Amino acid sequence: MATAGPLKLTTVGQQATATILYFDTDGNPMPSDFTPPAVAFSTDDTSGAVAKVVDNGDNTATVTDVANGTSTLSASATSAEGLAVSDSQSITVDNGTPPPPTSKLGSIKIAF
Repeated sequence: MATAGPLKLTTVGQQATATILYFDTDGNPMPSDFTPPAVAFSTDDTSGAVAKVVDNGDNTATVTDVANGTSTLSASATSAEGLAVSDSQSITVDNGTPPPPTSKLGSIKIAF
């Protein structure tokens, strides 16, 4: 079973699937015959520099580790009764300390 966030990814290319858990106004899980509304996913990391988020169109989203950093994944929907519902969870990408950049020759000088 899925667990609530936040999410931590630790390897470039690692993926996780965000799913939605539905609750009634008293905080109880919705019954099995509940028909969920369409959910839209979004992220504050619109460039995908930290984590690439793809809304799968089936009330799930795929999150892929890109580079160290943090971002926020949000999901929103409107209930059959017209109630706007949403949730946000943080995504932390920690792939460890990146290796030092490789030095590249940029110029030469004559010395005497």
